Amino acid sequence: IPEVGPNEVKIKIKKTAICGTDVHIWQWNDWAQHTIPVGLTAGHEYVGEVVLTTVDTTLTKAEEEQCRKICESIGATYRIRPWED
Repeated sequence: IPEVGPNEVKIKIKKTAICGTDVHIWQWNDWAQHTIPVGLTAGHEYVGEVVLTTVDTTLTKAEEEQCRKICESIGATYRIRPWED
């Protein structure tokens, strides 16, 4: 596991899933060959816990509200400070 560098986070992955894009990449069909750059690390369907960060995570109230709205619009749980629950 690589060390966390500047402006990075370490996420402990708890669950993963696949999507249609993953299937195209696995099949390496015509669509994937013309869309996905060789060497790209794909994957965006995962759930995890941030265990280490070197990023300044201080958000303004407006930024927090924007994050909440984005999460709610896609059906995700918004928990910027789970320790305050």
